[in-house]
Amino acid sequence: MRKTKVTANEPTIIERHNALFGQIEAAKTADDVRVLVEAVRGFIVSYKNVDKTMTKRIYEKLLNKVNDILTSIESVLVVSVIGNLDYTLQSVNGRGSKQ
Repeated sequence: MRKTKVTANEPTIIERHNALFGQIEAAKTADDVRVLVEAVRGFIVSYKNVDKTMTKRIYEKLLNKVNDILTSIESVLVVSVIGNLDYTLQSVNGRGSKQ
């Protein structure tokens, strides 16, 4: 295993884990998550041999956040499509009743 020097200014694995976890929790948009992907990847690469539980937890947290955002986007799209269909049906019915 490769030895690395740890300086007093570098955050510990727990500090990095907690910071990433909080950033993932705070992410609200796909752009917010996109920014975090590289940080999560770096965390996993750095610590996968040190603490598999922490790396798995961060990975799952990011994956769940992505799924939540996709579900949210999907819901907005469905509501939008239904609204457009409703408007179209009202327009068609409105034209039909004027004749």
